Amino acid sequence: MSAFISLLEKQKKRELQHQFDLPSKAKNTEWLTLQEVEGQAQKLYDRIVALLPNNISLVRQEVQLQTYKTPNPAARMQIRANISASNHRSYVLKIHCHELNPKGNMTKVARAEYHYKETRRSMP
Repeated sequence: MSAFISLLEKQKKRELQHQFDLPSKAKNTEWLTLQEVEGQAQKLYDRIVALLPNNISLVRQEVQLQTYKTPNPAARMQIRANISASNHRSYVLKIHCHELNPKGNMTKVARAEYHYKETRRSMP
């Protein structure tokens, strides 16, 4: 584990969880879910970038989206996002989205991976 990731782990900023409800009469639940996934990815990305030194930025290299099932309207959804290091200068932001039933059981709905590469700017 890289030093930066272990620092995030100690500060409890490596993971993000979010729950939301889909509208009961929504027809495009898959699209609404993916919009929420993208929003949570951006939120965690902003949190991570704020902790990096000023001369380091993250550049998105690749995005992998995968849907497993179309969520039901009026469903309770849960999103978990975390970041890990794939090597010394690359990071992977993984997001898992699940549908929660009334008993609390989770059904996998979607998964996304955002790959970032660290770039350094020269100091003036």
